[in-house]
Amino acid sequence: MKKLTKEEFDQRVEAIARARKIFIPHLTKNITTAFDIYRELLAEQDYKAKLTKERANGYNVLSDKQRPVCPDCNRELAFRIICTPKGPQNINGYQTYWTCEDDDCCYEEFSKNPLDYWVNTLPIKE
Repeated sequence: MKKLTKEEFDQRVEAIARARKIFIPHLTKNITTAFDIYRELLAEQDYKAKLTKERANGYNVLSDKQRPVCPDCNRELAFRIICTPKGPQNINGYQTYWTCEDDDCCYEEFSKNPLDYWVNTLPIKE
């Protein structure tokens, strides 16, 4: 990997900030997608920056756990963390939620339990 100069690094950070400001949350909530769109549509330089889920969130601690199944379509639910603290935008103080990723299903189950609770409670996949 090429070592960046301070100027190159600053340019890339500014480009990512511009991509975030322009495209999040209007078109996407994913910074990698937003940066790719920015790079293809607006940037004059070709930046090579990829933010994977593993790098963004650290190791997925629930990857080896048995996740709950959607009661509507019987698909495994996806786990999400809510970053907004209890307050006007999170009245009930929810910390996590399970959501079905099937396009035809809109099931969501919110929880006040934090990530640690689910890590310690869910059984390991067989």
